[in-house]
Amino acid sequence: MKEPLLHKFVFSIIALCWLVHIVLVWQFRFVPSADYPEWLYQANVIAHYADPEYNYAQWYDLVAAPVPNGGFVLPLVALLQFLGVELAGKIFLSLLLLIFPLSVKYYVRSVGNTSMIWLAAVLLLFNVSFLNGNFAFLSGCCLLLVAIGRSERTKGQFALSHGIMTVFFSVTLFLAHAVCAFVFLCYLCLSIRNPLFVPKKTALLCLAVMAGLGLTYYLLRPPGDIANRFSWGFDLRYRASALTKSFVGGIPFPPYEFSLMTTIGNALMFLFVAGIGAVALKQLILHHASPAAKLALLVVALSLFSPKYVLGIGEPSQRFAFIGILLASGFFATRR
Repeated sequence: MKEPLLHKFVFSIIALCWLVHIVLVWQFRFVPSADYPEWLYQANVIAHYADPEYNYAQWYDLVAAPVPNGGFVLPLVALLQFLGVELAGKIFLSLLLLIFPLSVKYYVRSVGNTSMIWLAAVLLLFNVSFLNGNFAFLSGCCLLLVAIGRSERTKGQFALSHGIMTVFFSVTLFLAHAVCAFVFLCYLCLSIRNPLFVPKKTALLCLAVMAGLGLTYYLLRPPGDIANRFSWGFDLRYRASALTKSFVGGIPFPPYEFSLMTTIGNALMFLFVAGIGAVALKQLILHHASPAAKLALLVVALSLFSPKYVLGIGEPSQRFAFIGILLASGFFATRR
């Protein structure tokens, strides 16, 4: 089969898979995701807090702090001004499933990769974060990839609008999800030594803005909102679970430990992702020194050595592993 025909065939198969994911969201009244009903209810409370018909103000107090986990709730609150809660949730999830692969494509093209590797993101749509209802994290991943991709595309350009957009991404990433904000903070720190991508003053301003938001949240948070538990979790069983379950799909119930071995399909999926990661990391180590390349290596290292639990965030290793493979995929068979 000629290469253009092969590309069309592969794209058709992936596009069909993409469509099936979206159809499944609309097939059920509630998506079978662990925290999904809770997030819908939380968004509905915020959207109708002052409405006497709902009487939420009698039972709840709004948190007047920039909580770094609003990547799903805050957009949903905006949609609830015009739509019912169930319809708004389905529209947001459909948009998330559409935008996630496109944000991966935007990122890999930004770092010079013209291959079709971005289509693999469609196979990761129903990941463990989706099944657990961690939609804030997934929407934060989309923002993160677009933010880094934009910086890579506008390197050497120092217009005021670029600085404003970088600050905008810093704020929205903080509000979307703490882990995604931390990864972008790392990117800004790496860019300070290479101001061609993000001017030094812009990077320092963004770091100050994110630090200010973090301090504001810490001071205004409800009592007991941040747990003091801290665990490294270096045992082999935990680490194997954290590094594999992001890439294991279609298992809607716990325990997820070693769920990689439950089906041949999941095992093949993980081997596929591991293969992409291995080739990409080799390219990164041998040929690349840009902030995005260094960030991919750093995030992979964080997935291997980060704590099991810190500041209210459970299993950051699993999230770093997911982000790490997305960042590294941009350097798989790269042509730059």
